[in-house]
Amino acid sequence: LDWAELVPQKAVSGTAVKYSDFGVFVDIGLPKVLAFLHKRKMRINRRQRKYQPWEIVPLGSVVAGFVFAADPARERVELTTVPPPLWDQLLPRHTHRPEEDEEMGTGTPTSLDDEEEEGEGEEEGEEG
Repeated sequence: LDWAELVPQKAVSGTAVKYSDFGVFVDIGLPKVLAFLHKRKMRINRRQRKYQPWEIVPLGSVVAGFVFAADPARERVELTTVPPPLWDQLLPRHTHRPEEDEEMGTGTPTSLDDEEEEGEGEEEGEEG
């Protein structure tokens, strides 16, 4: 498995190897990087919501899920066990989605030069 293969919605599986207060770290076969499965992105029933991640996913167990997000620059992979068609239920209303930038014609600057140009334009508008 390599970074090029880790696209959102890709089905992956791995072994639960470590816990945090908020989820489970999963070895999906990526060198030196453990994927993270947040407890809010686990597909569990209502009774299980009160339990901690280690009570739901035993260490050494196989975790089957989907890539929710992958960031090679930060060496982070976020997993979910919720099928992609139900992902809208995972995202809080305030969550920013990059595809919204494309739909609305807005976005974040891609380099420091872009930020400076935007900042300069705002200052000129205030003076005029």
